[in-house]
Amino acid sequence: MSGKSSGFQSSPPPPVLSLADTSQAAALRLLSLIEAEFEALKKQDLAGFEALQPEKLKLLEQLGDVAKKLEQGALQEGPRSGWDAFKDVVQRCRDGHRRNETLISRQLMSIRGALQALSGAGGPDSVEMYDRLGQLSSLSRRDRYNEA
Repeated sequence: MSGKSSGFQSSPPPPVLSLADTSQAAALRLLSLIEAEFEALKKQDLAGFEALQPEKLKLLEQLGDVAKKLEQGALQEGPRSGWDAFKDVVQRCRDGHRRNETLISRQLMSIRGALQALSGAGGPDSVEMYDRLGQLSSLSRRDRYNEA
């Protein structure tokens, strides 16, 4: 046998990531999902919005477990700066979630307003509506009797 190797060199093992690093990566993924939710909400793409929910829920559960451990002081691992960066990303996730919640609330108010206008519950200037049988709805007929 000669001193030459077979040409195959093993690669070094992948670096071991700290819990702070993996948690930060999960939080960054959550942040990207929240941004994708916002885009789907702006386009009113309910199917796209719903498709994001399973992964988002899984990440929220994972990050919730990490947050509980941090609160209990069970994690003493790594430098403080790693956890500070994690907390910064989580705060950005919270802000994005609040923005999405505001957008959803506004869209719901708009839909409710449209439904109210269509149902004639808007007051004296309301439009008469017909039921499935082609008759004036009972609400409109009652209003007419009250006027007389």
